[in-house]
Amino acid sequence: LEFVLDGCRIGDTVTLSIAGATGPRIEQAVLQHYYGPFYLLSVILVSTLFFGVGLVVVWKKPGDPAALVYHFGSVATAVQLSTTWGSYVTAPAFLGVLVRVVFSAMYAFIPVAFFHLTRLFPRPSTTPGRRLIIPLYGAAIILATGSGMSFMQAWSGNSIDAFHTHLQWFNATRVFLIVLVAGGLWAIRQSYLRAGEEPERRKLRWVVWGMFV
Repeated sequence: LEFVLDGCRIGDTVTLSIAGATGPRIEQAVLQHYYGPFYLLSVILVSTLFFGVGLVVVWKKPGDPAALVYHFGSVATAVQLSTTWGSYVTAPAFLGVLVRVVFSAMYAFIPVAFFHLTRLFPRPSTTPGRRLIIPLYGAAIILATGSGMSFMQAWSGNSIDAFHTHLQWFNATRVFLIVLVAGGLWAIRQSYLRAGEEPERRKLRWVVWGMFV
Protein backbone atom coordinates (compact mmCIF):
# COMPACT_ATOMS: atom_id res chain seq x y z
CA LEU A 1 0.00 0.00 0.00
CA GLU A 2 2.80 2.40 0.87
CA PHE A 3 4.57 1.65 -2.42
CA VAL A 4 1.37 2.31 -4.40
CA LEU A 5 0.54 5.53 -2.55
CA ASP A 6 4.12 6.81 -2.79
CA GLY A 7 3.64 6.54 -6.55
CA CYS A 8 0.93 9.23 -6.32
CA ARG A 9 1.27 12.94 -5.66
CA ILE A 10 0.14 15.07 -2.74
CA GLY A 11 -3.39 16.27 -3.49
CA ASP A 12 -4.29 13.28 -5.70
CA THR A 13 -7.62 11.59 -4.99
CA VAL A 14 -7.38 7.81 -4.65
CA THR A 15 -10.20 5.26 -4.57
CA LEU A 16 -10.00 2.57 -1.88
CA SER A 17 -11.99 -0.64 -1.54
CA ILE A 18 -12.17 -1.35 2.19
CA ALA A 19 -13.19 -4.77 3.54
CA GLY A 20 -15.58 -4.56 6.48
CA ALA A 21 -17.86 -6.77 8.55
CA THR A 22 -20.84 -5.88 6.35
CA GLY A 23 -18.91 -6.25 3.10
CA PRO A 24 -16.56 -4.06 1.08
CA ARG A 25 -17.18 -0.36 0.75
CA ILE A 26 -15.67 2.21 -1.58
CA GLU A 27 -14.07 5.33 -0.18
CA GLN A 28 -12.20 8.20 -1.76
CA ALA A 29 -9.34 9.99 -0.03
CA VAL A 30 -7.23 13.01 -0.87
CA LEU A 31 -3.56 12.35 -0.16
CA GLN A 32 -2.02 14.65 2.46
CA HIS A 33 1.55 15.36 3.54
CA TYR A 34 2.74 12.63 5.89
CA TYR A 35 5.78 14.52 7.17
CA GLY A 36 4.94 17.70 9.07
CA PRO A 37 7.11 20.82 9.49
CA PHE A 38 8.51 19.66 12.87
CA TYR A 39 9.71 16.38 11.39
CA LEU A 40 11.27 18.09 8.39
CA LEU A 41 13.04 20.67 10.56
CA SER A 42 14.31 17.88 12.84
CA VAL A 43 15.70 15.95 9.86
CA ILE A 44 17.40 19.07 8.50
CA LEU A 45 18.93 19.84 11.91
CA VAL A 46 20.17 16.31 12.62
CA SER A 47 21.43 15.77 9.06
CA THR A 48 23.34 19.05 9.17
CA LEU A 49 24.82 18.04 12.54
CA PHE A 50 26.05 14.68 11.20
CA PHE A 51 27.40 16.30 8.03
CA GLY A 52 29.15 19.05 10.01
CA VAL A 53 30.73 16.66 12.50
CA GLY A 54 31.97 14.50 9.63
CA LEU A 55 33.67 17.54 8.07
CA VAL A 56 35.19 18.73 11.35
CA VAL A 57 36.67 15.32 12.16
CA VAL A 58 38.41 14.95 8.80
CA TRP A 59 39.55 18.59 8.96
CA LYS A 60 41.08 18.12 12.42
CA LYS A 61 42.71 14.79 11.55
CA PRO A 62 43.64 14.96 7.84
CA GLY A 63 44.94 11.69 6.50
CA ASP A 64 44.07 9.73 9.65
CA PRO A 65 42.38 6.44 8.59
CA ALA A 66 39.95 6.44 11.53
CA ALA A 67 38.97 10.06 10.81
CA LEU A 68 38.36 9.27 7.13
CA VAL A 69 36.14 6.29 7.99
CA TYR A 70 34.26 8.37 10.57
CA HIS A 71 33.84 11.11 7.97
CA PHE A 72 32.39 8.64 5.46
CA GLY A 73 30.00 7.14 8.03
CA SER A 74 28.86 10.49 9.36
CA VAL A 75 28.20 11.98 5.91
CA ALA A 76 26.46 8.76 4.82
CA THR A 77 24.20 9.01 7.88
CA ALA A 78 23.33 12.59 6.97
CA VAL A 79 22.44 11.47 3.44
CA GLN A 80 20.37 8.55 4.73
CA LEU A 81 18.37 10.79 7.06
CA SER A 82 17.74 13.23 4.20
CA THR A 83 16.51 10.57 1.76
CA THR A 84 13.95 8.64 3.81
CA TRP A 85 11.02 6.99 2.02
CA GLY A 86 8.44 9.26 0.45
CA SER A 87 6.89 10.06 -2.90
CA TYR A 88 9.06 8.83 -5.75
CA VAL A 89 7.18 10.67 -8.51
CA THR A 90 8.55 14.12 -7.73
CA ALA A 91 9.76 16.20 -10.68
CA PRO A 92 12.06 15.60 -12.46
CA ALA A 93 10.70 12.11 -13.04
CA PHE A 94 13.77 10.09 -11.99
CA LEU A 95 14.74 12.16 -8.94
CA GLY A 96 12.40 10.39 -6.50
CA VAL A 97 13.63 6.97 -7.61
CA LEU A 98 17.25 8.09 -7.28
CA VAL A 99 16.52 9.25 -3.72
CA ARG A 100 15.17 5.77 -2.85
CA VAL A 101 18.21 4.08 -4.39
CA VAL A 102 20.61 6.35 -2.47
CA PHE A 103 18.69 5.72 0.78
CA SER A 104 19.00 1.94 0.35
CA ALA A 105 22.70 2.24 -0.47
CA MET A 106 23.45 4.32 2.64
CA TYR A 107 21.55 1.78 4.75
CA ALA A 108 24.03 -0.86 3.55
CA PHE A 109 27.25 1.15 3.90
CA ILE A 110 26.72 2.91 7.26
CA PRO A 111 26.99 -0.23 9.42
CA VAL A 112 30.17 -1.29 7.59
CA ALA A 113 31.69 2.14 8.25
CA PHE A 114 30.78 1.84 11.93
CA PHE A 115 32.30 -1.64 12.23
CA HIS A 116 35.37 -0.47 10.29
CA LEU A 117 35.78 2.44 12.71
CA THR A 118 35.84 0.06 15.68
CA ARG A 119 38.78 -1.74 14.00
CA LEU A 120 40.75 1.53 13.73
CA PHE A 121 39.82 3.51 16.85
CA PRO A 122 41.29 4.25 19.34
CA ARG A 123 44.14 2.31 17.72
CA PRO A 124 44.31 -0.13 14.77
CA SER A 125 43.20 -3.61 15.76
CA THR A 126 45.19 -6.73 15.00
CA THR A 127 42.28 -9.11 15.71
CA PRO A 128 40.91 -11.41 12.95
CA GLY A 129 37.88 -9.12 12.59
CA ARG A 130 40.03 -6.65 10.67
CA ARG A 131 40.27 -9.09 7.75
CA LEU A 132 36.48 -8.91 7.36
CA ILE A 133 36.47 -5.25 6.30
CA ILE A 134 36.94 -5.72 2.55
CA PRO A 135 34.39 -8.60 2.31
CA LEU A 136 31.92 -6.50 4.31
CA TYR A 137 32.25 -3.56 1.92
CA GLY A 138 31.74 -6.06 -0.91
CA ALA A 139 28.57 -7.33 0.78
CA ALA A 140 27.35 -3.73 1.16
CA ILE A 141 27.87 -3.16 -2.58
CA ILE A 142 25.84 -6.31 -3.37
CA LEU A 143 23.01 -5.32 -1.00
CA ALA A 144 22.92 -1.73 -2.27
CA THR A 145 22.90 -2.87 -5.90
CA GLY A 146 20.22 -5.51 -5.37
CA SER A 147 18.01 -3.15 -3.39
CA GLY A 148 18.40 -0.29 -5.86
CA MET A 149 17.87 -2.35 -9.01
CA SER A 150 14.83 -4.16 -7.58
CA PHE A 151 13.22 -0.84 -6.67
CA MET A 152 13.85 0.53 -10.15
CA GLN A 153 12.21 -2.61 -11.59
CA ALA A 154 9.21 -2.13 -9.29
CA TRP A 155 8.95 1.53 -10.29
CA SER A 156 9.38 1.04 -14.03
CA GLY A 157 6.85 -1.80 -14.18
CA ASN A 158 4.59 -0.55 -11.37
CA SER A 159 4.91 -4.08 -10.05
CA ILE A 160 3.91 -5.20 -6.55
CA ASP A 161 5.82 -8.47 -7.04
CA ALA A 162 8.99 -6.57 -7.91
CA PHE A 163 8.46 -4.39 -4.84
CA HIS A 164 8.25 -7.53 -2.68
CA THR A 165 11.64 -8.51 -4.12
CA HIS A 166 12.93 -5.06 -3.19
CA LEU A 167 11.63 -5.53 0.37
CA GLN A 168 13.49 -8.85 0.62
CA TRP A 169 16.72 -7.07 -0.31
CA PHE A 170 15.96 -4.24 2.09
CA ASN A 171 15.13 -6.61 4.97
CA ALA A 172 18.40 -8.44 4.33
CA THR A 173 20.12 -5.04 4.61
CA ARG A 174 18.37 -4.45 7.94
CA VAL A 175 19.69 -7.76 9.30
CA PHE A 176 23.14 -6.81 7.98
CA LEU A 177 22.90 -3.49 9.86
CA ILE A 178 21.81 -5.11 13.14
CA VAL A 179 24.58 -7.72 13.03
CA LEU A 180 27.32 -5.17 12.28
CA VAL A 181 26.14 -2.64 14.88
CA ALA A 182 26.04 -5.42 17.50
CA GLY A 183 29.50 -6.58 16.38
CA GLY A 184 30.81 -3.02 16.51
CA LEU A 185 29.49 -2.49 20.04
CA TRP A 186 31.10 -5.75 21.12
CA ALA A 187 34.40 -4.60 19.58
CA ILE A 188 34.16 -1.28 21.47
CA ARG A 189 33.58 -3.21 24.71
CA GLN A 190 36.62 -5.38 24.06
CA SER A 191 38.74 -2.33 23.22
CA TYR A 192 37.59 -0.67 26.44
CA LEU A 193 38.58 -3.73 28.49
CA ARG A 194 41.99 -3.90 26.78
CA ALA A 195 42.68 -0.16 27.02
CA GLY A 196 45.75 0.43 29.12
CA GLU A 197 45.35 4.12 29.86
CA GLU A 198 42.47 6.33 30.97
CA PRO A 199 42.72 8.78 27.97
CA GLU A 200 42.08 5.85 25.62
CA ARG A 201 39.06 4.74 27.62
CA ARG A 202 37.79 8.31 27.68
CA LYS A 203 37.88 8.40 23.87
CA LEU A 204 35.84 5.21 23.70
CA ARG A 205 33.29 6.59 26.17
CA TRP A 206 32.92 9.68 23.99
CA VAL A 207 32.31 7.53 20.91
CA VAL A 208 29.58 5.52 22.67
CA TRP A 209 28.04 8.68 24.12
CA GLY A 210 28.09 10.31 20.69
CA MET A 211 26.27 7.31 19.21
CA PHE A 212 23.47 7.53 21.77
CA VAL A 213 23.13 11.29 21.24
